[in-house]
Amino acid sequence: MKAVLKTGLVMMVFALFSCKNEKETGNIIVKMTDAPINADMVNVDIVGVSVHAAGNWINLNTNGGGYNLLDLQNGIDTTLVPGGSIPAGKVNQMRLILGQNNTIMVDSVSYPLLLSSQDESGLKLNINKDFLPGVDYIIKFDFVADESVVEQGNRQYRLKPVLKTVYIEEI
Repeated sequence: MKAVLKTGLVMMVFALFSCKNEKETGNIIVKMTDAPINADMVNVDIVGVSVHAAGNWINLNTNGGGYNLLDLQNGIDTTLVPGGSIPAGKVNQMRLILGQNNTIMVDSVSYPLLLSSQDESGLKLNINKDFLPGVDYIIKFDFVADESVVEQGNRQYRLKPVLKTVYIEEI
């Protein structure tokens, strides 16, 4: 009888802590879309997404790779982070980390998109929202290609990314 009582007590304590842990986190999904630009392709190399929550940068499980921003127009988006647990509380910023394989295609010719050093450390997008425990959130942002690509002359292009939050939605 004592063994059954101990087992039951251990299971209740485990269940209590498991429920408490679930209530102290939320789930985050990150999507990306784009506004139009006069180019054949604008490819950005995304290596990571992180959020600043609970005083720390948290790296999220990112679907990294090359994304043609022109495929993400007219209401089309793509999921960069299919889901990730973050602590409840204030989320100040999101950071998008780019790799080196960024290109633009103009008149069927591909050119590299050069990055500034600050862009290599991560593009910050202000969120400033309290995330409630046990709630799932979608953050959708626009990587504004037409404002992000600067032609420097002689067919050299620089990527000066402009990101805008489209919405943060509780689901």
